[in-house]
Amino acid sequence: MNSHPFLVALVKQWREQGVLSSEVASSEQIERFEKRERVTLPEDFKAYLQLANGTGGQGACDINNILALWTVDEIEEYESTKHTYVFADYLQKSWSFAIALEGSTFPDGTIFRVGTIPDFVQIASSFSEFVEMYLEDANRVIFPNYQASE
Repeated sequence: MNSHPFLVALVKQWREQGVLSSEVASSEQIERFEKRERVTLPEDFKAYLQLANGTGGQGACDINNILALWTVDEIEEYESTKHTYVFADYLQKSWSFAIALEGSTFPDGTIFRVGTIPDFVQIASSFSEFVEMYLEDANRVIFPNYQASE
């Protein structure tokens, strides 16, 4: 877990906000997901699930009441692309966030905003980068072309 300092910051923030999932994902839950879906989750994503496992699932949002990260049991394959899995949503599924896994037409671990026009807007090249952007300024994750005003 120490190899992912962004997770410590994420858990600390969610704990302070009172939105941290009450249960972390077990190794068995993660293995069951990987076996069922015939995929291997990136190490940073596995570490996240074992430490945080979402904001309590679908409908349980962060303090800004806009972004819900799902538990391992709620992660689902995006309907239009094999091996791309939705793991979070914005404003109760106004749009969602998905991670591309091995076998996808996209690079393994890439994070996309999906369910919008255009579909598959790349947000980050890894889950680590996604969380770091979220922690720095959630608007950068939610609105990919967002520029903070100075």
